[in-house]
Amino acid sequence: MSEQTPSQAEGTPDEEEPTTASRRGRDHGVPIITTPHASRRLQGLHGFSRAVGLRT
Repeated sequence: MSEQTPSQAEGTPDEEEPTTASRRGRDHGVPIITTPHASRRLQGLHGFSRAVGLRT
């Protein structure tokens, strides 16, 4: 059995997910160009009302 670090034992991840870190502190009114799927997710779940999805 491997030993856990204190942060793992408490259930706190050692590293944040990149998407979480990239959303923090962003202006939600700035246009974002992304894929259609990501655009819907950014608009609906994360409040980025000006996310635009472009088909590739």
